[in-house]
Amino acid sequence: MTESANLMQLPIIPPLDSQEREEALDRQAILTKPLGALGKLETLSANLVAMTGRMDWRPERRAIILAAGDHGVVKHGVSAYPQEVTAQMVHNFIAGGAAINVIARQMNARLRIIDAGVAAPLPPEVTNHPSFVDAKAGLGTADFTIEPALTSAQAEQVVQAGIDELNRQVEQGLDIVAVGEMGIG
Repeated sequence: MTESANLMQLPIIPPLDSQEREEALDRQAILTKPLGALGKLETLSANLVAMTGRMDWRPERRAIILAAGDHGVVKHGVSAYPQEVTAQMVHNFIAGGAAINVIARQMNARLRIIDAGVAAPLPPEVTNHPSFVDAKAGLGTADFTIEPALTSAQAEQVVQAGIDELNRQVEQGLDIVAVGEMGIG
């Protein structure tokens, strides 16, 4: 990863303000609910207050970045689904018919799909869509039981594609991002 100086250019996450965090936890303690009833959400909300310095912070500008790719180990029968499902799911993401699309619409979040190595060619209605990012590092990964799934250069390529997309989302205005992946195997 020595060639790519951009790889470390991630948006800055501010340090947690411990006083703000304590105030948020104190507020959690007086809400009408059993102490700790919201589980990790209570800690998360306190951390968000500590990051933003705002008790009333609301993430209005949202994005979801989803990377899709196939895994070479699938030939060993590790999945209940055939590898062709990944390309079908990417098509469905772009068409707006998957569960992630429902979540994105419900949350008013921008959805971006990164092809990080789908093992099948994707049709032009997918690859030409404005929500699609082509970062294909190959037609799926290698079988990691035999060799590394990705070369260092391939891994760097797809990680950099994710960072670049995150930076594009930040440039458009972003308060919060969710990331995910989809791939058979």
